[in-house]
Amino acid sequence: MSTAIAATGFIVRHRKKIIAILLVLTLFLIMWLDSQDGCEPASGGRAGGSGPANSEGLAYPVDLDAPITSPFGPRGGEAHNGMDLAPPRGAPIYAFADGIVIASQDTGVSGFGGWIVVLHEIDGREMSTVYGHQDPGGNLVAEGATVEAGEHIARVGNSGYSTGPHLHFELYEGNRLAGGTPIDPAPWIERARTGAAAPEDDSGDEGEDQDAEGESTEPGTVENGDTSGADTQTIRDLRASQIIDVGQQRNESEIVVVSALAAGLVESDLHNLASEAVPESKNYPNDGVAPGDYDSVGLFQQRVKYWAEQAGGIKGLMEPAQQINWYYDTAAGVPHDSVGQIAADVENPAAKYRHKYADRAAEAAEYYERLSGSAAGSLAAGTAECGGSGSLADVPSADGLGRRILLEAKKGFGMPYVWGGGNTEGPTNGLSGDDPLGYDCSGLTQFAVYQATGGQVSLPRTAQDQGHSDLLQEVSWEEARPGDLLFFGAGHFHHVSIYSGQKDGADMQYEAQTFGVPVGEYEVWQPPDKVMRVVLDEGEAETRDE
Repeated sequence: MSTAIAATGFIVRHRKKIIAILLVLTLFLIMWLDSQDGCEPASGGRAGGSGPANSEGLAYPVDLDAPITSPFGPRGGEAHNGMDLAPPRGAPIYAFADGIVIASQDTGVSGFGGWIVVLHEIDGREMSTVYGHQDPGGNLVAEGATVEAGEHIARVGNSGYSTGPHLHFELYEGNRLAGGTPIDPAPWIERARTGAAAPEDDSGDEGEDQDAEGESTEPGTVENGDTSGADTQTIRDLRASQIIDVGQQRNESEIVVVSALAAGLVESDLHNLASEAVPESKNYPNDGVAPGDYDSVGLFQQRVKYWAEQAGGIKGLMEPAQQINWYYDTAAGVPHDSVGQIAADVENPAAKYRHKYADRAAEAAEYYERLSGSAAGSLAAGTAECGGSGSLADVPSADGLGRRILLEAKKGFGMPYVWGGGNTEGPTNGLSGDDPLGYDCSGLTQFAVYQATGGQVSLPRTAQDQGHSDLLQEVSWEEARPGDLLFFGAGHFHHVSIYSGQKDGADMQYEAQTFGVPVGEYEVWQPPDKVMRVVLDEGEAETRDE
């Protein structure tokens, strides 16, 4: 009791000092919270002294002292469809011009994490801007909102595919969500800074026609489309390397790989082309836009009408991995007499155009000779850049995921069988330190699934545990599709493999057998006891940037 009385007396005697200390602490707390929030000053002025929108109604999208870390144009062999500005995390993002917000999502946007898209009318032209990489809670305006130039609409974040806090800023002719064309934003934001004259429109497209039956009526007329300033030869080398990379991983013969290069040269000039005839295709990473009288897209000009459903929609068709595997899968069913014949049989053009593939055979062979020794790993190249047009590293759709699982499993072909060998990172020495590097059956499936999902799905180590994992979804044997896992053993699973589809009427599987993985694909000798599928949540599947 006496202690409480003494404490009360102390507080009464020193109450003014205590109140002053509490006020100071409160002020520091408010200042700290404000710095963490990254909001504008209370006056509404722009931090860094950049000022409001200029007299033309344009505003610099971040504070003027923010460094530009990556410009529009070629980057790492890819077309970077925007520019990156790097103020601190939480710094304000401003609307470039007056407009209407047509998209606002702070999480789950493919590659961006969070983004805002604003539709404008600038100089009498419909244009749109994109602001990307916001963290959850970082968007301050909702879809449908009307914004003014210079309005604080978001905070700089580091979400999606991003190596550090920054704003990925894009400028489009037309509506970004309805097939707009990306243009270099640099002269436009300089105009916002200085009030200089409007940049000239330098966009332009070329393309090819196809007939109603899906045949190329004039293959070879596609040059580069609109490659948005990207270095064309660099893009060709990247796409050629990716074609070679997949071919090598699939153990395709040289003649087939060279035929794929010839087909790519004829169909798209080795560019992953979107199409004006398929507006949605322009929403996905691409190397340019072709006019397209018919619904053909991509490296090999696949028709949407015939291939979209099995590819997982337009997004799947625009994935280089899907396109390249489609070519090789189709090539497996045609004769292998010559480069030109294989390519023509796969692409199936009008008869008068079949010679075009043979005409490019020598050029295709030169690409193969020059790049085949360094192509490994190139399929994932470019996807690490914001705005890059390679999309294998995007977590793919169900069919695409199955193909990716098979592609990863093929990396184990030629390895010995090792009891306990293999994990999520690759082959291991197994249970004995004296064992060579290799895989057992469940080690191979654990590796393939983990790598194919970008680490999102890490299966247990044994076949028994994998067969009962809640990370997988059971399907019937009749519903099995490539990439599904097949389990064998009634009551206790003693073996697991990966279903790879049918060939010549026989069901096939990738597996590590007791004598190793010399080829890796074998016939399914008996119906499996259980079939399980890797399924990613929709939100998890949208994680990479453009």
